[in-house]
Amino acid sequence: MSHTSLLRPSWPALLQRLLAAAAVLLALGGCHRQAVTYAKSEAGVAAPRPFAVFEGPSGRSSRVDLEVARTLEERNRGLMFRERLDANAGMLFVFESEDQHSFWMKNTYIPLDLVFIDEMGEITGVVEEAEPHSLAPMSGGPSRYVIEVNGGWCEAHGVRTGDRVRLENLPPVPAGAEEE
Repeated sequence: MSHTSLLRPSWPALLQRLLAAAAVLLALGGCHRQAVTYAKSEAGVAAPRPFAVFEGPSGRSSRVDLEVARTLEERNRGLMFRERLDANAGMLFVFESEDQHSFWMKNTYIPLDLVFIDEMGEITGVVEEAEPHSLAPMSGGPSRYVIEVNGGWCEAHGVRTGDRVRLENLPPVPAGAEEE
């Protein structure tokens, strides 16, 4: 046996190591859960309603049914002029990119909690009990998504910065349309 055969592994051994490394990478990749899923629509069948699941480190989870504000016009209107919001309902604001997004409560009649969520589904900040009609800008850290729910909902459900949010059944962006 030569010295070079001791330093260089045989092809079967090298292949076995590569396959083992690939299996580890696939297993690790499978542990990461997707933060957003899009509704799959079929002709003649209504798409399932979008919702968010808030998940805390203790295993606690709470669900909110969502209206989605994706365009600039929809985001600008938000929950203005609403006199009520169902107990486990909210509005999801979808932005093109992660940034410091500011909100105000102009023409908003009900107190709201605002939950700021990054691209990976982690809550970066919570503004609780935002005062109706206030023009003061509010932000909760870098976010791609913001969910508005009834004031007091976050406290009642234990929602905190660092918790995770899973967004399910979001309507897909129509072909050829871009978010503004």
